[in-house]
Amino acid sequence: MAFIQARISRGKKYWSIVECRRVNGKPRTFILEYLGTANTLLNRLQEEISLKSYSHGDTTALLNAAIELDIVNIINKHIPCNKITAKKILQN
Repeated sequence: MAFIQARISRGKKYWSIVECRRVNGKPRTFILEYLGTANTLLNRLQEEISLKSYSHGDTTALLNAAIELDIVNIINKHIPCNKITAKKILQN
């Protein structure tokens, strides 16, 4: 499992993501990613992260529910549809 570790070098605190693994039966840390100082990490996070939200999952969930409940056949059963009523519906 990876975790964040601080190391002090030349009087500055540097952060990195490390993972502990066993080598020859002894635990050893392996650096997965250098993150830099807290200020550089904060700058990287503010520049690189831009969140966008989309509601594609909502549409898929509703479509799956409609298919599972057989909504189309239920609607067709209760609403008579012929060519004349279909044209009126499409015109409105």
